[in-house]
Amino acid sequence: MTRKVRHETAADPATEGPGRLHTVPVLREQEPRSLVAAVVVPVVCGALFTVAVILDIMAPATGAGVRYAGDPGWPFALNGVILGLLAAPILFGREARLFGWLLGLLGVFWALDGLSQSYIRAGVTDERLWPGMTFAVWFLERFGVFLPISIMVLLLVFPNGRFLPGVWGVVGRVALGVAVACGLAILVMPLEQELADSMRMLPAEINVDPITVTALAGTVDLVRPAVLGVLLASFVTALVLVVVRYHQSEGLTRDRMRWLAWSVVVIAAYEFVTTFLVEVEGTDFVSILVALILPGAAMTVAVVSPQLVSIHDLLGRTLVLAALLVVLVAADVALLAL
Repeated sequence: MTRKVRHETAADPATEGPGRLHTVPVLREQEPRSLVAAVVVPVVCGALFTVAVILDIMAPATGAGVRYAGDPGWPFALNGVILGLLAAPILFGREARLFGWLLGLLGVFWALDGLSQSYIRAGVTDERLWPGMTFAVWFLERFGVFLPISIMVLLLVFPNGRFLPGVWGVVGRVALGVAVACGLAILVMPLEQELADSMRMLPAEINVDPITVTALAGTVDLVRPAVLGVLLASFVTALVLVVVRYHQSEGLTRDRMRWLAWSVVVIAAYEFVTTFLVEVEGTDFVSILVALILPGAAMTVAVVSPQLVSIHDLLGRTLVLAALLVVLVAADVALLAL
């Protein structure tokens, strides 16, 4: 009797079953949309970055926009370019394309965030006010709450582009839904006093809070901390689920999770050094760049080429060096204290 062989398409190794090897990977066919996105996303991010650079050059030395927005926006748009470039090889590949889409959209998000800051700097002066400034200010100050939520999504679906199976997947979806609801609630809440005071330096023609629900004004002091606390709890839940996924994984999937763990160790070591040893102008931006791009790069390597180096050895050596660094700095701080 001859058996018909059914060809499966999946992003992960074939499911278990009679006569089927669980360790044999079965890859999806390439999708035209992903191939197009692999080219379009970096190009869009690069174009937004270029416009941000031009606007920052055009911005006057002084003016309401410069006083309000502060630093140039192009460094933040640069984050978007790098994330867009990191998403490209994932989208060109055959695995975890949803993760590649999410990484690319996060890149576009960051590029738009930097562009809005540059637009405000160049377009709000004592003599002129560019159109669409209300939206630019709103996007920069209010919609930015969804940046950490976007990072949360990446953590929940890394490395295969899907939530964890079973009850943990339900927990992840609930946490994400709660985070999105909190973000939407923050969008319609009246501005906190400190931010409202800073926005008074903008011209009166700019509606600094166009979608505020004024009925919440009397309760915002109580509601805002609660919403932020729930949002933080949702993000922490995503981090816990990363640990759960690591403990449930094995083989190649565990190696991929180790790449993310390695980036976290490096970020912690960097933050430790810059906090206790180094005080350099621009450290805040570099910290954002390291905290955002390093995990993105590590996760890209994990998806595209997880066996580029022995991540088990690399992670172990990094942990040893980080521990040695902590000991040396602690000894130096203790000596100075004495």
